[in-house]
Amino acid sequence: MNAVNVGRPKRSALLLAAMLWATCAPAGADGPPIAPMPLTIPVPHSFTAHAHGDLKIMFGGSPIDLAARVTIAQRDLFARYDITVERGGVPIGPAGGLTLILDRSTNAVTVGSDATKLYYTQSLMPTTAPPSPAPSASPRLPFTTRSPLADLDLFTMNVQLNGHSTVVGLPATGFIMTIDFRRKGATATSHVHATVDLADDFASFPLDFDATIDPGMAGVTGVLHYAVDDFVRAEPPLAEFAVPAGYAKAATLFGVISKGTSALPGF
Repeated sequence: MNAVNVGRPKRSALLLAAMLWATCAPAGADGPPIAPMPLTIPVPHSFTAHAHGDLKIMFGGSPIDLAARVTIAQRDLFARYDITVERGGVPIGPAGGLTLILDRSTNAVTVGSDATKLYYTQSLMPTTAPPSPAPSASPRLPFTTRSPLADLDLFTMNVQLNGHSTVVGLPATGFIMTIDFRRKGATATSHVHATVDLADDFASFPLDFDATIDPGMAGVTGVLHYAVDDFVRAEPPLAEFAVPAGYAKAATLFGVISKGTSALPGF
């Protein structure tokens, strides 16, 4: 049996002990207590990746099978997703797919289409209604304030650690999730069972995701699979996160898909 060296702790253990002491040390005789280290939101490192997804839905005995390819680019507070639907009888978007550009510094997402040469930028944060010149009897706000949980009679969620592994060359942590919910007045309960592997070094970037969905409707079930196929630690050019030259701004988000004409105003 090999002897265990307890005389020289590892450098990482010493560093961790020093960090904990600096955070929790009490007041000393010569000065005020040491302030705890501030918490920061982790920002994913720069990378590029390719992934694929499959969604199979059984609806009233008729199967719907969708498949898509996704190209992902991440740099600082920017993320880009190029999504192309390869298979499926449901029109998800225009030919050539859609591009989503997420700007975390402004909390906005831009959706563009190379087929329509249109784009639209939508804020991800709720906005307040503009002031009215006169009192209104029925003001209209762009976002509802009602909690979605208020319409449920049942809601349970369980998350379990599912061990550690290596996915596409990256250390990852796996989780198992189950969710059950039932709306008020409904007799059937909806079930979701999912497994996911999150990258340890890239702010919990999902490397794969599998879910079975039972919405509590007779004859309706769904199975979703998503996985990253390759992953490269490289910094994408900053130009990839800007709207390409020659694109025009659509009047609505739906207009990006429908070549500028929207049947859903305000969508």
